[in-house]
Amino acid sequence: MVKARVIHSTQGRYRPVVAVLALVCSTAALNCFNDPLTPVSPTWDTNVTLSLSNRTLTLREIVDKNAWMLQVGGGNQLIYMSSTETPPTRVNDRLSISPSDAFTSVKLGAFALSIPPETFPMQLPGLVPGTTGPIPPGTFDVPDIPNAVSVPVNITFASGSVRLTLRNHLQIPISVTTPVIVGGGGTTTATFVFPAVIPPGDSAWAEDDLAGDHIATGDGLTGFHLATTGSGGAAVTIPATALTATLTTRGLMARTATIASIPAQRLTDNDVGKFSLRDSTKVQSLTISSGRLDFTFTSRLPIGVLLRFRLTELKRPGGVVSVEDSIPLPAGGSRVYQLDLARDVLESAAPPALLDSLELVSSVIIPAPVNQQVTLHDTDRVLISMRTAAPIVADTASVVLKPTWINVDATVPFELGQLTAKYTDQLNIPAASLGLGVVSSVGFPADFYVRIVAPKANGDSAVLIAPAGPRRIAPGSGTITFNDAEVGQFLSQLSGKIPASVRIAGKVLVNPPDLYNPSPSGVGRIGRNSSVGGTMNVRIPFHLGITDGVYQDTLDWGDANGDGVVEGVVDRGALEDVNEGTVYAEIHNAMPLQVGVRVQLLDSARQNLLMIPQNGSDISVDAAAVDAGGVVTIPSNGSKVIVLTGAEVRQFIHARYLRYAIALSTTGGGGVVSFRTSDSFRLRLWSQLSARVGK
Repeated sequence: MVKARVIHSTQGRYRPVVAVLALVCSTAALNCFNDPLTPVSPTWDTNVTLSLSNRTLTLREIVDKNAWMLQVGGGNQLIYMSSTETPPTRVNDRLSISPSDAFTSVKLGAFALSIPPETFPMQLPGLVPGTTGPIPPGTFDVPDIPNAVSVPVNITFASGSVRLTLRNHLQIPISVTTPVIVGGGGTTTATFVFPAVIPPGDSAWAEDDLAGDHIATGDGLTGFHLATTGSGGAAVTIPATALTATLTTRGLMARTATIASIPAQRLTDNDVGKFSLRDSTKVQSLTISSGRLDFTFTSRLPIGVLLRFRLTELKRPGGVVSVEDSIPLPAGGSRVYQLDLARDVLESAAPPALLDSLELVSSVIIPAPVNQQVTLHDTDRVLISMRTAAPIVADTASVVLKPTWINVDATVPFELGQLTAKYTDQLNIPAASLGLGVVSSVGFPADFYVRIVAPKANGDSAVLIAPAGPRRIAPGSGTITFNDAEVGQFLSQLSGKIPASVRIAGKVLVNPPDLYNPSPSGVGRIGRNSSVGGTMNVRIPFHLGITDGVYQDTLDWGDANGDGVVEGVVDRGALEDVNEGTVYAEIHNAMPLQVGVRVQLLDSARQNLLMIPQNGSDISVDAAAVDAGGVVTIPSNGSKVIVLTGAEVRQFIHARYLRYAIALSTTGGGGVVSFRTSDSFRLRLWSQLSARVGK
């Protein structure tokens, strides 16, 4: 019995062409062999037809596979549409203020002190202590009391008062007829007027304000002119001390003082220093993400103090408590204080007014009594310098933003569906539209100085620059529209491999100088998470030229229609007996493109087994005829016969995939034509293999 292997189809597409024909051999034995006595197996050649491709590719198919980006316009004109989201560029730490180094000082201010009371015994001229007798009416000029101020002091008062109290130890009434003065060196410190009579054994006082007055050691009391109505003839005894004068002070606050005793005290809100915020970003309210200010406090005081201070425009979280702290300062010494501003709030004390300075309010604390001779002045100062150790970076803010540049460098997908994988080309696009749809959560207008950069096949880059005109985008959203002709020129440069992505690079100027308005009406909202993003919208009418374009597809072996279904199953063993073959190619071209076809057989690793034609050249077909508008009128047909050797045919045994590449170019080396959904291309490719059977 003679055995034969068959190439067959599961769908009946390929019918058996070889059968077991033992009976035929037996009845024709005399005609087949010269020696009828010797048994010899019969051999003969038979042809096997194998379909490789019967593929019709229409632009409608491309549209269907890329419906999200291709549209059909009037007259079935194809239009490529793409809308790709661009990654947002966030403000991050670009919103910051860096106050210049600044200096201020706070004064000690008026300070409290006390002078111990002084009491002086007095005698009246003519009244001898210890004597008894009647005292007639009369007047007395009492000697002055020098050195009434005996303590070592030299004081100029800011406020306070001094009181002179006279106690009458006599048994007769006394009246003071002229003012009593305390002072010295021709300077009057205080004047005491006693309008009432001082009864026997009683006292009276007079008081004077010391604001602006001066007192010093050695000042005395003068002007004791007294009168009496006498004892009325009764005998009285004169005591050892007729009168006592007592000087006391109340509420003394000094401007300057040389004194040996200063009480512990807290001088509340005694001075205000201001640090100018020399920054063109004007703040109404700003929540701080990070930042640090360094303060250097240098004391010009001769005593140690504790300086408590607060920055009224800086609030702790919650916005109700000012930043407040204290620092000890030795006499004539300095200290550095670092203020971390994270999560604090910087805001104007009277919104909507803008903040142009930081106000530092000081409270000087003398923590313990000073019991040594010192000289203090209310103008004695603590010098304070402020340095921005780390910029004040905003989390959110209501500000008048200085013109601020934001760098943009985003990679945007430039997908063309299956075309990126199957189609490489050099395009001649007369015009196309490209717009950047901008969505901005930055509360200020912005000017976009951006460009679109795409890699070219030769390693260079194609660059499309945003037009100089409509580049300003208001807060919210807007569109930057590129010049159509420049867009076409840009896209036409993308020869070779169509890029999978492009870069949007450049800068954005937020709140340009011509819009900067340093007043409440120029305030806008901005924060770290404010961003500029949006979409890149591309619209390309398929009215273009193609030079050296290639559409490429790879099919499973046996999927002749390219529909993903393997119609035929090949008995690969049968191919071992093939001694030669012929490949027939028929091309029906109804596209306005010159077409060149080449086919490859690939193994399971997609490595090349056989090129068809073998020299790698194209099976060429002219473009279909087009009218003046570039529209197909008459299709073009072509065919090719390719002879294969037995060795070449046997490469079919290992074939797992069929790859075909269609080289495309418009008539005239890239002339402009129009593409419509009805444009199509059909490749019919089959082989006829000659097999020796029965050997």
